[in-house]
This record gives sequence, structure tokens and C-alpha cells, in this order.
Amino acid sequence: MTVCALPLPRGRDLRLDLFRGLANWAIFLDHIPNNTVAWLTTRNYGFSDAADIFVFISGYTAAFVYSRRMSTQGILAGTALLMRRAWQLYVAHVLLFIFYAAAIGYVAERYGSSHLLEEFNVAGMIEQPIATLTQGLLLKFNWTSSLCTSC
Repeated sequence: MTVCALPLPRGRDLRLDLFRGLANWAIFLDHIPNNTVAWLTTRNYGFSDAADIFVFISGYTAAFVYSRRMSTQGILAGTALLMRRAWQLYVAHVLLFIFYAAAIGYVAERYGSSHLLEEFNVAGMIEQPIATLTQGLLLKFNWTSSLCTSC
């Protein structure tokens, strides 16, 4: 069985960059309190907000790029490139996770504001450091809710 595919266009698709940039602006506008311009963003008119749109376009762009690589270099080479990129994103996530927790802990300690640990949901790091770090490394930790002890 043979698979016929359309030839892939060369170069960047600037439409993807445009809509990803617009989604970033909408995310920014949605985070400004008492902002009347934020009423124009998608969070008020649908089931998803700008962050969902940004993630979708980023995933589409990744599929677009790596499918091109797979068609020219083979599936094994394309998969290796994709896994390398996934590893880079995972390492960035872990570093940001550690930096965020350390920064909040430092500010709370430096200025004697222990309420910041609860407000920014870092108290679990002090109460249950192994469970919190495990959840963070497994990409299961949710910053917006308390630590799930049954996970």
C-alpha cells in the first residue's frame, strides 16, 4: 500500500506566528485587572481561552515542522528530533518549577511573609517536599489546587 501526500510548502507559515502572537496578547490582556479590552478576548465568548488557542497552535506548528522532517529524513530521525524537543521542554519545565518554588520561598523568608507560601501554593513543598517534587517531576502537580495526596 502506498501513501500519497501533498508536497509540503517550504519556509515558515507566518499565519501560525500571527495567531500565536495574537493569542499571547489575549493572554496578557486577560491578566490585567479591570481591563475593558479583555472583554474582546475569546474567554468571554467560548469554551476556551487564549491559552488553549496558543497551545493548540503550538501543537499544530510542531506537527507541521516534524512531519516535514519525517518526510525528508525518515520516521526514525524525525521521531528522534521530536523526542529531543520533548526532553528540552521537560527540562525547562523542571527548572521553572524549581525556580518558582525557590523564588516564592526566598521572598516569604526574606520579608517574613509566610502567607505567600499559601497564596502561591508552595506550602506543600515545605509540608511534603518529596510528594510535591514527585508530582512536579511527573507533570502531575497542579499549582492552582492543593497537593493531591491520593494521586
